[in-house]
Amino acid sequence: MSDEMLSQDEISALLEENNINDVPGDQIDESKELLSPLEKDAIGEVANISMGSAATALYGLLDQKVEITAPEVSLSTINRLVEGYVRPCILVDVQYVEGLQGSNQLIVETEDAAIIADLMMGGDGTEPPSELSELHISAVGEAMNQMMGSAATSMSDFFEGNKINISPPNAELLELSSDHVDLEGISGDDDIVQVAFNMHIGDLIDSQIIQIMTMAFAKQLVEGLMGDNQEEEPEVEEVQPQQSQQQQTQVNSQQQQPQTQMRSQPQQGQPQQPSAMSPQPDVEVEGVEFEQLGGQLASDLNNDISLIYDVPLELTVRLGKTRMSIKEILDLGPGSVIELDRLAGEAVDLLVNGKLIAKGEVVVIDENFGFRVTDIVSAEERLKKL
Repeated sequence: MSDEMLSQDEISALLEENNINDVPGDQIDESKELLSPLEKDAIGEVANISMGSAATALYGLLDQKVEITAPEVSLSTINRLVEGYVRPCILVDVQYVEGLQGSNQLIVETEDAAIIADLMMGGDGTEPPSELSELHISAVGEAMNQMMGSAATSMSDFFEGNKINISPPNAELLELSSDHVDLEGISGDDDIVQVAFNMHIGDLIDSQIIQIMTMAFAKQLVEGLMGDNQEEEPEVEEVQPQQSQQQQTQVNSQQQQPQTQMRSQPQQGQPQQPSAMSPQPDVEVEGVEFEQLGGQLASDLNNDISLIYDVPLELTVRLGKTRMSIKEILDLGPGSVIELDRLAGEAVDLLVNGKLIAKGEVVVIDENFGFRVTDIVSAEERLKKL
């Protein structure tokens, strides 16, 4: 052993080398190989299209312009994810029960959830509740149900038309911890896939919504979008280029030449036999005559409407209609008055199996309500409403 003393730089270099050697090489490379860049792009594409449908569904509920765009796919762990959410948040658990098997979880910030709940309950979102009650959380859960249900429907297109279905999501207000994130038994240090979306709702929300899933579920999405394309791609590349029209004409000419010689020059020393290619004798050909469709019997059946006399139909008299928010419906009670979109004395509608066929007025017959027809809707108008 040398008596020379090591410098501080040499000691630091040795310590750094030992620290690197203490970390197994497989653990360093494993996280990089869990998802290839192509697989990340596939997951992002599925997420982008499905969340586009979810945004449309949310627009119908909130009556606000909704944009959920720019998915960013990354690998993380539950422990690292929890570190970014120290304050309470809404955790939405989504279970896929048909077409896909597994669970996703969505993380929505409390302030965003409060605005969504206020809009769902008839507010304008400018004065959201400071604290979320069970009713507010239930409203957020219903919004997530409509969003993810619409997203699941759009995802069916990636899975060869197989129906994708989810169970009603469960929304909870939580002080987020690793114990609350339950993805099929994934522990805090296991790798998960995190998809972050930019969410804009009118001028009220400019934030992010996080979707997390297991690695196995992410692989299902990749297979649903890409299928066996990677295996079939080499076969496509091996296909020879099509021949030019001139080359094809030459080949056809060469193929037709021997056939012509066979027809015109029988082999010597053999009696000439009629070949399969020789002309056939003239055959008398007549056109096929079919019986006229809609003869007398068919005409009699078509005109006999009595054949369907016993088919039951449902008749409904519609006084009017209106549109109410969830909050207004929840406030209904005995004595509440609902204003309809029809003036007093105006004709009411008669619907048969949900289709408008007549208009008239409500009358009283022996203490029972009745309907007097005043106008029959024309066939043209009925066709327009189909």
